[in-house]
Amino acid sequence: MAGIIEKLYFAAPYWLQNKIISVYGYHLYGKRYTGKYHSILKSVQEASHWNQKQIEAFQSEQLHLIVKYCRQYIPFYQKLFAEYAIHENNITSTRDLHKLPILSKQTLREQSNFFHNS
Repeated sequence: MAGIIEKLYFAAPYWLQNKIISVYGYHLYGKRYTGKYHSILKSVQEASHWNQKQIEAFQSEQLHLIVKYCRQYIPFYQKLFAEYAIHENNITSTRDLHKLPILSKQTLREQSNFFHNS
């Protein structure tokens, strides 16, 4: 399909190519700056005024959510957390990061199929 559209575009006269590109650019602009854009922008603007305590709380919450997700859905981490007796409730702040084992590049290469959502 993309090949046909590309052929039509290049076969069109330059004035029509300019119109097509303008319409496509308008489409991309709408796609970029609608939907979630405004809510994300608002969140980022609010976060720029956070104090250190609020930043730490947000980071800790996000870390906990990631650990919980990994424990529930990623086979590698299910096995790893069972081996090390780690539960997502043990990782509640960024200060708990030392409880998580280091992931080596070699492990990632050797067991890459276990890092996908099951």
